[in-house]
Formats: sequence, C-alpha cells, structure tokens
Amino acid sequence: MTTYRKIAWSIAILIWISNFIILIIALTGIIPDNPFKKYGFIIGMGLITITGLMRIEYRKQKKQELLT
Repeated sequence: MTTYRKIAWSIAILIWISNFIILIIALTGIIPDNPFKKYGFIIGMGLITITGLMRIEYRKQKKQELLT
C-alpha cells in the first residue's frame, strides 16, 4: 500500500469516527440544545454510506494485494 493510500485511509477513518461521535451526540441528547438532534437520520445515513464505501474500497485493496 502506498503512502498516499495510507494517508487517505487515515483521513477516512477519522471522518468515520467523527461522524459516529456526532451520531451518538445527536441520538442521545448528551448536549442540551443540540443542533444535531434534528439531523440524526441524515447523520445516520451518512455513517452507513461512508461505511459502505470504505468496505468496498477495503475489499478492492485486499483483492489487489492477493493478486500481487
């Protein structure tokens, strides 16, 4: 795996973790007057989308590593 791919994976993982934390905050109401509360569904769909895209890319990379 090249350095650019590692950096891209690191950024994608950081985005995924931050999205997950925002989803938890939106759905639990930890913070009063939470601006994310109205957008819990959209944040959840974004998390599912990011997870799916990361899974597809991960499988492509694993398949490529097996071929080489």
